[in-house]
Amino acid sequence: MKINVLIFLWSVSLVSQTDIKQDKLAHFGAGALVSSLSYAVIYKHTKNAPKSLLYSTACAFLVGTAKEVYDIKHGKEGFGAEDLLVTTFGGFMTSSVITITIKDKGKRKQLEKIEQLKKKSSRP
Repeated sequence: MKINVLIFLWSVSLVSQTDIKQDKLAHFGAGALVSSLSYAVIYKHTKNAPKSLLYSTACAFLVGTAKEVYDIKHGKEGFGAEDLLVTTFGGFMTSSVITITIKDKGKRKQLEKIEQLKKKSSRP
């Protein structure tokens, strides 16, 4: 878990040091939105945080790819690999934060159960 936090903080520091265009912010936000919605659905069915992280990031990647393919046929610009990367990155970051939160919540519940068992066993 500590490595996830470090990766998250490192990536946020990189993003904060760059000049970000509005288009890239829109791609990041779209990836974050798709990923968070798909994470909720996937986690509800699998109850597996790592699997949900992977699948929801893949959903953001697929939506970003579909948008870039649409741009090839109908847009002024062609396929934007940078836009696809930003969309996927937005999905990954959002899913990572959700995964970290879920794992921390699970650990807190386990610690509470251990404390309750300790209190029960210490009673005569």
